[in-house]
Amino acid sequence: MWNFQIGYEDPDREINAALLYNVFGERIVEVRVQGAPDIYEQPRPSLDFVYSQVLGNWKLKGKLKNLLNPQIRLTQGNEAPRVTQPVGWERSLGLEYVFR
Repeated sequence: MWNFQIGYEDPDREINAALLYNVFGERIVEVRVQGAPDIYEQPRPSLDFVYSQVLGNWKLKGKLKNLLNPQIRLTQGNEAPRVTQPVGWERSLGLEYVFR
C-alpha cells in the first residue's frame, strides 16, 4: 500500500488544496463457501484533488475523486483475472455558510 499527499495552504487568502495518491493492497471482495476460493480485488491506484477557500462568511469546497479511473482486476484462485469496467470518477462542489 502506498499513500502520498502534496498540499498547498495560503492562510492569508484562506485557501487549502491537496493532491492525494493512494494504492491500496489486495482486498477481499467476496467470501466464497464450500471450498471455493475467495474473490480478490487487485491493487489499483487512486488520485484525488480537494480544494477549499473561505470567501467572507462562505466556504467553497470542491473535490475530484478517482482521476486515474483504472480498470478493476478481480482474481479467484488460479483462474485468469477478470477485468471490469472502471468505476468512474466523481466530482463534487459545495458551498457552506460559516458563522464567525
